[in-house]
Amino acid sequence: MKKSPIALTIKIGIPVLLVVFLLSSFGTAESPKDREVFLNNIVVKALDYWHYSPVQLNDEFSKKAFANYLNSIDPNKRFFLKSDIKRLAAYQLKIDDDLKAGRVPLLDLSVKILNQRINEVKNMSLEILKQPFDYTKEEFFETDPKKRDYAANKNEQHQFLSQWLKYQTINTYLDLLKTEKKTLDRHDLQKINTKLEAQARQKVANNVKSSLTRLLQEKREVQFDRYLNAIVTIYDPHSAYFAPKQKEQFEINMTGKLEGIGALLKEEGEYVKVEQIIPGSASWRQKELKEGDLILKVAEGNGEFVDISNMRLDDVVDLIRGKKGTTVRLQIKRPDGQIKEIAIVRDVVVIEEAYAKSAVIDSPKLGSKFGYIMLPSFYHDFNDKKGRNSSSDVRKELLKLNEQKVEGIILDLRNNGGGALDDAIRLAGLFIKSGPIVQVKDSTGKVQILRDTDPSIISEVPLVILINTVSASASEIVSAALQDYGRAVIVGSPSTFGKGTVQSLFDLDMLVSNKYAKWKPFGTLKLTTQKYYRINGGSVQYKGVASNITLPDSTGILQYGEKYLDHSMPWDTIKSSLYQKWNKQQLDIEKLRKNSAQRISNSQSFQTIESILAKIKEENAKTRQSLKLVNYWQEQSLLQNETKKLEQVRAQQRYNVIPMETGIEQKRVKEWTEQIEKDIYIEEAMNVLNDILG
Repeated sequence: MKKSPIALTIKIGIPVLLVVFLLSSFGTAESPKDREVFLNNIVVKALDYWHYSPVQLNDEFSKKAFANYLNSIDPNKRFFLKSDIKRLAAYQLKIDDDLKAGRVPLLDLSVKILNQRINEVKNMSLEILKQPFDYTKEEFFETDPKKRDYAANKNEQHQFLSQWLKYQTINTYLDLLKTEKKTLDRHDLQKINTKLEAQARQKVANNVKSSLTRLLQEKREVQFDRYLNAIVTIYDPHSAYFAPKQKEQFEINMTGKLEGIGALLKEEGEYVKVEQIIPGSASWRQKELKEGDLILKVAEGNGEFVDISNMRLDDVVDLIRGKKGTTVRLQIKRPDGQIKEIAIVRDVVVIEEAYAKSAVIDSPKLGSKFGYIMLPSFYHDFNDKKGRNSSSDVRKELLKLNEQKVEGIILDLRNNGGGALDDAIRLAGLFIKSGPIVQVKDSTGKVQILRDTDPSIISEVPLVILINTVSASASEIVSAALQDYGRAVIVGSPSTFGKGTVQSLFDLDMLVSNKYAKWKPFGTLKLTTQKYYRINGGSVQYKGVASNITLPDSTGILQYGEKYLDHSMPWDTIKSSLYQKWNKQQLDIEKLRKNSAQRISNSQSFQTIESILAKIKEENAKTRQSLKLVNYWQEQSLLQNETKKLEQVRAQQRYNVIPMETGIEQKRVKEWTEQIEKDIYIEEAMNVLNDILG
């Protein structure tokens, strides 16, 4: 099975010489401070030895690490004043020297100042919340902290907090009003319900008190871990340090064994972000929670929402996880700014749902019959030689479709975040005779060409691969290879995610002798150790795989992808490998693109999508949020209505879908069949195949 979200994770051994070298660098450690120095040195040396692109520890590195650290401890610029930043800036160019010496004076001073400011902000906030806000006043709150500066003084901080708390209170008040009224209109907002408004302020006050108290009670170990991660993520956004408890949580998330909602989460500022939806999970089947969503609050069943701001990731996971059949409610914020409540019935991952499955789509209008294969992930059971894997399963589905004499294949890799590298290579090989599939380069510059060595071709009919911006890693390897061979036409979002790096897990305890056993476990490092390239020499990193035919798609307008991540590694090229282009059909991409564009312009459904996406994109660009209640409600309603319209756009059901044997219960087979029938993107993929057939 895949080991990490949008990643190709491999396990590697630790060179004995490095262990000896590291251990020879330390004396006897006695105090917790010594443990920090010890762990700090291990991490720094491991980064230098194993990271694909080691960073030189100098003043430039220190500047980036300083900014990264400040953003990790005060992401919304809610606590520090400009004078505090000036004091802390004394260490801005010294982090490199302190790392080498095993010192953390920036951490010591920042924690001292931060705790003082948190106390002040807590008291100031609770005082502000004692009085009702003026909801008729036209004022704006800048939601993007990158466009805000730190407060110059207490007066500016008070003004910012008043707006911040009013923003929180409006959200809470509208939630309470919706609970009471069920549906809202403009008239419901003309006169404030003073009882509900007071309840809203009290709820916000309780959330502020609990979240800031959590911050003040943070252990030194947690503060140090955050500091360490601010250093590690400078190297690239996929490298990370996992404290022992976080590592345990990471492994549980990867296996999907426990009951819950089936989402991989990561810390994002004061909240947590949905990084991946596990195929076959409750969230995956419900289809409401999406990659990129920020989780703001969590509630058990019909209970009270808990504000999770500044809560540790493992504590958030504990809140969300629960027994099968119970309900958890999440208040989430979409990348487009929409705030929404989602109820998810917890369940175990239904593995069968995550396996490849196929269907025959018979189109009387086109006079053709096509095969459709959905692959949610590149799964592989490495613990069981007889276990299922994605490449073998796709092979079986292709053989079924061959028996049905389909004239073309649609391989759906949308929302497929990747998985096993071996399966990506073997799967691509099902559509070509043999040859290179991907090139892998390590930190020494050595390039390895990974090939399909099986000369058999399972399917020779025209192939369309459907992708979106969530398609990543192994999905990108397959798409890029078959695009370079001229074997497939890539259709969907402008490009895939753009993750062209490989991560490895390093157990730090393997670097430590038994004389330091009292401080074990030390945790784990996830480091980028390799970069992979297309067979034409281009990197997938940062840019992703560009579609041959681009369709209007909501994932394409969101700021989701490698290029939007801080410190992402750059795009580059290496030498092209030798490969033979597919010669059984000549793809006139320009003609296919032109025909598709004509259909899109004549399609009422796609024109509706383009119109809706334009409105959402326009709203998404606005980071200044109105704090006038009526205006705020109108803006949120617009986003919700447009999103609802987008979800209701359906294909014209002019074809028949016949599912092949799936191994899942009939109810879910029917649901899946109906999804195919209504999917406008599958319909256009069929049109593209029809164009190829001529």
